[in-house]
Amino acid sequence: MEGSVTYDAVVVGAGSAGCIVAARIAERGVNPRTGDRLRIALIEGGPYYFKGGPPRPGYGDPERRRRITNIRFLEFKPQPWPYDGLQNKMVGGCGLHWGGNAYLPFDEDFDHWRQVSGVDWSPEKFAEAKAEITQMYHIHSSILENMNRGNLLFHDAASSLGYKVTPVPMSRYNCINCGYCGSGHFCKYDAKGTTLPYIDLAERNGVEIIPDAEVEKILIEKRGTTPVAEGVRYVRSGQAGELRADKVIVTCGTSGTPVLLLRSGYGPREVLGDRTIVENPNVGKHLDGDIGRSVVCLFDVDLKDGSRGGVERWQLSLTDSQGRHGWMNVQMNDSPNCSVDEMYPHLLAFHPMAPEFGWEHKEFMRTAGKRVGGISVTLRAPDWERGVVDPNGKHLYRRDDPAILKRLDEGAEVALAIIDRMNPRPVRVNRKFPNRYTVSHNVGTCRAGENRKTSVVNSDFECHDVENLFLASGEVVPSGSLGHSHIPICTVAAYAWRRIVANHFSRGTP
Repeated sequence: MEGSVTYDAVVVGAGSAGCIVAARIAERGVNPRTGDRLRIALIEGGPYYFKGGPPRPGYGDPERRRRITNIRFLEFKPQPWPYDGLQNKMVGGCGLHWGGNAYLPFDEDFDHWRQVSGVDWSPEKFAEAKAEITQMYHIHSSILENMNRGNLLFHDAASSLGYKVTPVPMSRYNCINCGYCGSGHFCKYDAKGTTLPYIDLAERNGVEIIPDAEVEKILIEKRGTTPVAEGVRYVRSGQAGELRADKVIVTCGTSGTPVLLLRSGYGPREVLGDRTIVENPNVGKHLDGDIGRSVVCLFDVDLKDGSRGGVERWQLSLTDSQGRHGWMNVQMNDSPNCSVDEMYPHLLAFHPMAPEFGWEHKEFMRTAGKRVGGISVTLRAPDWERGVVDPNGKHLYRRDDPAILKRLDEGAEVALAIIDRMNPRPVRVNRKFPNRYTVSHNVGTCRAGENRKTSVVNSDFECHDVENLFLASGEVVPSGSLGHSHIPICTVAAYAWRRIVANHFSRGTP
């Protein structure tokens, strides 16, 4: 029964990082005193929909095919993510929804991370973790034969302007090209990169998965003057309960982890006031990520062979002369603005490229899925004033920094130059750019680092201030990556379990 035993570890949050950490610690770790198998609990506030046995890439399990109906993540019910950030509140967490783009951490990422927080991470130390994620997520280069016409137009036009264009890495296995990779769809055929292999591994190694249980706080108690994490308090089906554990590993993500720590009395005194149990000014600070916009255009010829586009893509990279305002990723998308070919009719009817109602509008509705495309411009690792996650999970940051907007404008001009070189050229291009931006692929709100002056956990994921408390998901990544954050977060989790097993769950460790 829940709460009747003391676990060796409770992992809070069954998203991508939580599943990786729980599965591997259960598989590779042992009780350091007895050598016995570990008792691991993985607790999650959302439902467990991915039951049905091991992954069957390209086919899927009948139970999952019945449950995963290719709805978009923004419509996911009954448990939407309650905080800012596009997350899925469910066992398994986020998949690689935008077509399976899968960027492993770059060497430059490690340089940035060390610069901002002093964390002792390097490509060499992460070699095994990167190899694990490459294998488990089946990361490979885009398949050129699957490129659609729009992507080939992008390649030829960008190359003619002297840009080096490279394929985007992908995470798919036995993909049947159903066309549902974009716009946040889950894969009912088990072909897109997800944590399904880790969920299966966790269950086979005795991890107790506890879904639909909202953790309210971490139980932090004092042993003398030392704060110690003793377990968690949760609510499930209206009933309160507790799980006691020797180690508490929080993997609730960039938004969820600081909210949980603040609810537990751990964070900046300026925020918590009299509720402060343990003070650390970095909890909820240093919100980072990437900033982007799209240049959307309409062609009078088909960009794609079918009604849905392929997901293979090209990209090019730009850095400014000072290197201050980030690394620019310019990439041809099948159809930005929520993937036109998967839009519901009432949304597509009011698309910026849609003409006034009438026969032209009817033709647009019939052909837009094949003819609307665009180029995404994404600014990553910029030099900017990073944001904050408040106790309610809201992301607070400046959204109109002139230097950031100027850099985005530069990227948009590159995109427009490429579009103007395309043959055939689009018949309409959206050349109006917003004067505000949003930050996505968020990380860094309880970052790892050298000491508590700049971070919340050390390079081995151990909390600076609370004994037996660990953090190991997106919140510990010190700053935004040069690729999308999902695979770097998974890679950090794959490194985290190695450090936690080596330091705490190996025979003879303290």
